[in-house]
Amino acid sequence: MRKWLLALFLLHPVWAEGGKLLDEVVANPGYWSQMCSLYPMPGLRELPLFGFQRYWAEARISPANFQRLRADRTEVLAEISRRLESSAAMGRAPDAWETYLLVLWDLNGVEALPALLKWEETLDATALYRTNPSLLETGLGRWPRDEAKAAELFSISNGCWRHARVLSIITVLLAQEEAPGLQRLGKEARYDQAHRDLIVQLAQDFLRLVPAREHRGAAAMSEEPAFR
Repeated sequence: MRKWLLALFLLHPVWAEGGKLLDEVVANPGYWSQMCSLYPMPGLRELPLFGFQRYWAEARISPANFQRLRADRTEVLAEISRRLESSAAMGRAPDAWETYLLVLWDLNGVEALPALLKWEETLDATALYRTNPSLLETGLGRWPRDEAKAAELFSISNGCWRHARVLSIITVLLAQEEAPGLQRLGKEARYDQAHRDLIVQLAQDFLRLVPAREHRGAAAMSEEPAFR
């Protein structure tokens, strides 16, 4: 018990510092756009491989902020892993998930891949290809005037959007780690169970076959961060 408490005490400052920095970047990403219009919502079947473009154009994480995150890479990734495994932490800042994904991309956060897979599993359980596959095939159609119905369809679209981007970042990490078998994905994918299962299987195989000491980690980060 004493050893467990000591370990918790020693780890707490790591979480605290990484969490403080993450919260600062979520609140002040470093770039704000004055655009009045937004990108259109992605289609229900869209699954961008090896990274995605933000659709909401009002904010970007600046290279300067990514440099700050890189300087505390270990602490930041430990905190992201903790938050991905905590539904309460994710719910506290419901829009922060996209920032976490983009940070994992820039930092090549392979250390957080197990936690990312656990979160993906919860999203998969309620994925539209399981709950309403016919709607996934036909699409949402015209946006209804009824506010309740519109809110329901927006929630469905947002759920597909979020899950697809989680899968996309998993493929980013696998590509940056030069994971074996990645060529099986090809160049294009659809948001469906077959592609989801393949991506998850490739990630699980990577974690099983490649020891952590052989992960590229920080060595696979780009030389200079970009706006994301």
